[in-house]
Amino acid sequence: MSPLLGKDGKLAITDEKLQLLNTLLSRQGEFVSGQEIAEKMGLSRPSVWKDIQYFKALNYRIEARSKVGYRLIGVPDILHPLQYFPFLNTRRYGRTCYYHRVIDSTNREARRLIERGVPDGTIVIAEYQSKGMGRWGRKWFSPFGKNIILSLILFPSLEATSASLLPFLTGVKLAQALEEETGVHPSMLWPNDVLFARRKIAGILVESAFRQSDLEHVIIGVGVNVNSSLVDFPGGLQERVTTLREILGRPTSRQKLLAVFLEKMENGVRAMEEGKASDILEQWRFYADFLGDPVRILLGDSREVRGTARDVLPDGRLLLRTDSGDLPVDASEVISLSLK
Repeated sequence: MSPLLGKDGKLAITDEKLQLLNTLLSRQGEFVSGQEIAEKMGLSRPSVWKDIQYFKALNYRIEARSKVGYRLIGVPDILHPLQYFPFLNTRRYGRTCYYHRVIDSTNREARRLIERGVPDGTIVIAEYQSKGMGRWGRKWFSPFGKNIILSLILFPSLEATSASLLPFLTGVKLAQALEEETGVHPSMLWPNDVLFARRKIAGILVESAFRQSDLEHVIIGVGVNVNSSLVDFPGGLQERVTTLREILGRPTSRQKLLAVFLEKMENGVRAMEEGKASDILEQWRFYADFLGDPVRILLGDSREVRGTARDVLPDGRLLLRTDSGDLPVDASEVISLSLK
């Protein structure tokens, strides 16, 4: 188990650590005496030293000088809660976090955590996945420490029929977060692949568990290509993906983008729970500029059908216009032929 975690596996973050970090950040580059910190926070100097070691283990660059104090020199670009909490404006989502530098899969870890018991809105974050999961058993690749990789655990009060709209809601809220935080206007491919200039910038995997007809829990896996470059990806992916860094020519704060997305998701799911989210599909259509295009549909049983993408139905299926008439399909993949 990581030395940064408590005995229950949860990050050992306290108000004390947050206050210490804020003190160092407010005077970054300056020495702050251990005695001053101890008196300000009502701690012993050994406790201050112990908290300093915690931050050093997270790769915060802190210089310690005898009889002078501590000086914060550099802050790591990590998705640790200490980094995104200052931007977070939610009641639940992201308030409980399990942070990993490397993990097999955040969705797999989310399943393990559900068995142990975690609150609604818990997230699992990783800097790298060795067995990242995409839709239909595909792999999700992301280089270490440059993008957003997370799984959001929900126990929503929703009817099973409403659960089919969660992939669309997630795609919309992620697109809105990207647009608000970066000015990039993405597009959507059914049901929730997020694109820019015809290349994939984000993917979403929604796994719902039911007990008979009742929705038990939902795991929403999200991967966003933020600060990676195309050379970070295997050759087979370089022509199909893009990143915010490639688009903007500069890095984007992963921490701010994560916080904005979590806030939008919390508000969106709450609206669904209150029966006030009838416009989800309309919001999705705003980003789905492939509607009206000729498309090739790959079905789950390996069959293929072609036609024109007309609309998305209330149950989440794609409505396809074919030579034989309108056909509702639950596709495994939609390929817009106008994008080829």
